[in-house]
Amino acid sequence: MVYWLSSSSDSSWRIFIYKELHIATNGFSDEKKLGEGGFGSVYFGKTYDGLQIVVKKLKSMNSKAEVEFAVEVEVLGRVRHNNLLGLRGYCADADHRLIV
Repeated sequence: MVYWLSSSSDSSWRIFIYKELHIATNGFSDEKKLGEGGFGSVYFGKTYDGLQIVVKKLKSMNSKAEVEFAVEVEVLGRVRHNNLLGLRGYCADADHRLIV
């Protein structure tokens, strides 16, 4: 099941492909890992165009996780706070769900 996520006209995020994020994080290597939580791991990376990113890679996908992924992307796309990284985009490529 895929949920389409809307973006407002003032958003600056985009849809990433898995391969791009895989390369940016050196294959989600341990040396790029910043931490791990109940829903997944977080990695530091840099895109081909030099954008520094943090990628949250969700552990497993089921219908509940799919809904939570969509909600988290939607909320992060709207929230603005000094202590929160802004949403750069997401990846919903095959079975991969990543938030950038």
